[in-house]
Amino acid sequence: MRKDGLIIYTSLEIKVILKDDGSTDFFVTTIKDITQRKLAEAALMESATRFRATLPFVFLTAKAERVDFRDGMDLGADDYLTKPFTRDDLLRMIQTRLGGQRAVDEKNQ
Repeated sequence: MRKDGLIIYTSLEIKVILKDDGSTDFFVTTIKDITQRKLAEAALMESATRFRATLPFVFLTAKAERVDFRDGMDLGADDYLTKPFTRDDLLRMIQTRLGGQRAVDEKNQ
């Protein structure tokens, strides 16, 4: 942390250079300032979170066990459709998700 309170993120890399006999000759240490990368990652996560709130997330999968369904929902899925599914199943799910999204959009206006 700098004196002005700004947090600086760093990456530390240490390499050991060996002699021919396998003993240590010397160390090479590199410290990289990765603050901009961390700030960009945080901005991307915030943007993804906002985007995620506007787009339904649906699992289309062959995993049909109850634990798989629960895992998918725990990851934030809005719906979970297992294979094999019919065209009608898929269309009904899409219609339901889009209808629910319209309600959210109208509420947020």
